Amino acid sequence: CVRLARLVIPSTVEVIGDNPFASCPVLDLENRSPRFKLENGLLLNHEGTRLVYCSIKGGDAEVVIPHGVYSIGKHAFYNCQRLERITLPPTVRIIENNPFSNLPRLRIENQSPHFVFQDGALYNSTFGTLFYYEHGRDADHLRIPDGVRIIGRHSFYNCRSLRRLVIPSSVTTIGYNPFAGCSSLTIENHSPAYVYVDGALYDQGMTELIHYSISNPAREFRVPDTVRRIGRSAFFQSQHLQCIHLPEGLTTIERSAFAGGADLRTVNIPENVTSIGEWAFSLCPNLERPRLPAHTSFEAHTFAGNPMNTRRHGAVT
Repeated sequence: CVRLARLVIPSTVEVIGDNPFASCPVLDLENRSPRFKLENGLLLNHEGTRLVYCSIKGGDAEVVIPHGVYSIGKHAFYNCQRLERITLPPTVRIIENNPFSNLPRLRIENQSPHFVFQDGALYNSTFGTLFYYEHGRDADHLRIPDGVRIIGRHSFYNCRSLRRLVIPSSVTTIGYNPFAGCSSLTIENHSPAYVYVDGALYDQGMTELIHYSISNPAREFRVPDTVRRIGRSAFFQSQHLQCIHLPEGLTTIERSAFAGGADLRTVNIPENVTSIGEWAFSLCPNLERPRLPAHTSFEAHTFAGNPMNTRRHGAVT
């Protein structure tokens, strides 16, 4: 809601979901609910233990999260591009999904014993999980330490300067495309749980395509016949692809899978595809009308932002 300038939370509100005000750049919030409190542009629960939202609007380049905050909520700081520094207090124990995404100038000061900040990356104290990597870091490569088992969802989102990433053999879990928007990235994979070939990252059996390197200059890509699922945001913001060939055995295209494909023109939808997620083909201005099988379900915004929106039987409005 880019034009929303003022919102009043009434006294009756008891629950606020994951940052519902994310990416509202001019919003001034007024809180009247006793279940929450608003302090210096930060919306917290009444107890001050969970941070829900940080105002995008404002002039300060630094935020010190209040002492007592236990959990930083999902997308809490999303798109607060004014921020250059966030200080995590000793009380923080939980970092939910992707709270620092799309902050190109951000540096983190960590005071929590439950996390370690090293070489631009934020890990839990045991180095089991990587949560976040600085978008604007000068170094163009990162070797994830041996022992890290989990690469968190969207942890490298929009890290445009990162050119090389080494995944160690210890990694067993990669959240949905943590490399979305990494416009220069190539991967060196040592994990037996994943396969990286021809610029694409797959699970061990190559049944799910997790990530496609959008820096690949190829205009055409043929997804292997073994693939049954195109993962969430797998081809997000692909820069060069014009034509993608999907295999006949494919059954699922997840949310935002091909979103933002500026030059994408043709994609076939195989007969076995049963579902296409929300935003899967959104903001693909040059995409030609794909034919959808009659049994394929899709969401209201699957083709949002395109010159033509596709209905179930290939009709266009």
